Amino acid sequence: MTAYIIRRLLLLPLIIFGVTLIVFSMMQLLGEDQLLAAYVDPNSLDKMSAEELEMVKEKYGLNEDPFTRYVKWIESVAHGDLGWSIVGKEPVTKAIIHRLPSTIELTLYAIFPIIGIGVWLGVQAALHRNKWQDHLIRIFSIVGWSFPDFVFGLIILMVFYSWLGWFPLEELVWKLNK
Repeated sequence: MTAYIIRRLLLLPLIIFGVTLIVFSMMQLLGEDQLLAAYVDPNSLDKMSAEELEMVKEKYGLNEDPFTRYVKWIESVAHGDLGWSIVGKEPVTKAIIHRLPSTIELTLYAIFPIIGIGVWLGVQAALHRNKWQDHLIRIFSIVGWSFPDFVFGLIILMVFYSWLGWFPLEELVWKLNK
């Protein structure tokens, strides 16, 4: 077991290098405006002059060769500069810090029912090994694990808002605007 852990730890730098290379390569597929938006507020991007855009490109090395950009990008990520969040309209680090308490709260609310249901389903599958209950639980688990979260979220919204009417949308909009 120790040898397995050591092998995995030795592979970790290679995996991190591969992931950063893939992420950087995908970023390079973006257009120039989208690439600049990672460093500058996109709302101010339209108002900037050509000279200011060139200064931003020079400052962040966007006009350099890909290898140099990769090295600079790794250095900035290592120093905590993750760029600009287009959705949050703030630096990514601030967006993460701002949303972390809500994420932790949701995780804590979700973890106990998930563990309880998972353990119960596991016990049921073990008690009914290779019977129809076990097969049904296995199929449910595989589908649940591979189902995209956003699709599952939309289905949950459809069930609770439309079909059951538990949380009327008008009340939520009214509370949000209050």
